[in-house]
Amino acid sequence: MVSTSTEEAHAASSLRERKAAATRAAIVDALWRRLATTQLSDIAVDDLAREAGVSRMTFFNYFPTKEHAVDWLMMGFLAEVESAISAKGLQGVAAIEELFGMMGDASSEGPARMRRIYAYFASRPADRPPAVPSRADLATMGLTKGGGPGPATLGGMLMRYVEQAQRAGELLVPGTAYEVAHFLGSLATGASVIGSSSPDTDYKRLFRRHVRRALGLLGAPGASDPPPPKTPSRYRKERSKR
Repeated sequence: MVSTSTEEAHAASSLRERKAAATRAAIVDALWRRLATTQLSDIAVDDLAREAGVSRMTFFNYFPTKEHAVDWLMMGFLAEVESAISAKGLQGVAAIEELFGMMGDASSEGPARMRRIYAYFASRPADRPPAVPSRADLATMGLTKGGGPGPATLGGMLMRYVEQAQRAGELLVPGTAYEVAHFLGSLATGASVIGSSSPDTDYKRLFRRHVRRALGLLGAPGASDPPPPKTPSRYRKERSKR
């Protein structure tokens, strides 16, 4: 039988973990909102702390730098994507399509924000370990652990889904899972950047068309081709001048 003191200690520990998870989530939510309108280099820690309702000291108790908070932000986003894919029971090609779809939705909701996040990850130190959520962190985000071991990363998720697709015979192009995942990851992160030159880019449809065409090139049988996104106004004007 567990002693009362042990139960109390466990309850206190769980409460601390939940409070810590809530504080991390508040800081990351503040950063998510700020990145919609402001470059990362122009975001002050004091402003993030104030918006999250914590002190500057508390901020640094949770994140050594604001860049570490971006790591956590991306981990949370990918954990949400992974959890949704797992909940739907998707694997292989279907999982890859869902991942692209959710990334397209996020880019549609905040194109500038996603470009800033991807720009940060382009220069992120490669030897920095990814953020690892606790059970309390996942619960605070309304998630359960997704289908993969360790923290959710774009490369890791894509490699797992590509391996599933290759085993199922859904992808026929020769190449390692790493090669194919790298190609798809470059396409997913680059789509937000290349489309940044026009404010009316249809990211939702663009991402879905990109992934279907990419899967077709990779040998996915019966790949459908969704309707193309409307050409952004800037390019329509440039074309009319020729």
